[in-house]
Amino acid sequence: MFGERCPIPDESLRGAFINLSINRTRQQMARAIYEGVAYNLRWILDSIDELYGIKCETLRVLGGGAQGLPWLRIIADVTGRRLEVLPNPRERLAVGAALVAAIGLKIYPSFEALKSLVPVEVIIEPDSSHQDIYDRQYAAYRRIYPALRDLYHDLNR
Repeated sequence: MFGERCPIPDESLRGAFINLSINRTRQQMARAIYEGVAYNLRWILDSIDELYGIKCETLRVLGGGAQGLPWLRIIADVTGRRLEVLPNPRERLAVGAALVAAIGLKIYPSFEALKSLVPVEVIIEPDSSHQDIYDRQYAAYRRIYPALRDLYHDLNR
């Protein structure tokens, strides 16, 4: 809602509901927000793969958002990635920062070496039966920014 930083560095960009009709429910609106965040994450992951050749097949999730199973299922389905949920996901942010520092300090040689220190509590596999609809919706999502970019710049300069 404050502009976009990744994968598009554009501070004039804002959130929007596209193709909204009067018969949408509050629950559908909330789901659209969750799906929008998941589409943006997919765009970031696709960009990492396109720019650097790094394909993130599995994502470890932590923080407050990792406590919402419905949202995690949406993320898994939209991104097509396996999610590994860590125990005590809120506290894992601080633990993760400390472990990254430990790599920098050469206490551990790599991120791979840390995997055994960080247990996985829940694994969420993407549901392939949702892939076609999410792929079509993602293609539409990717068309929104180019279509609205000039309008956002005019409105938010």
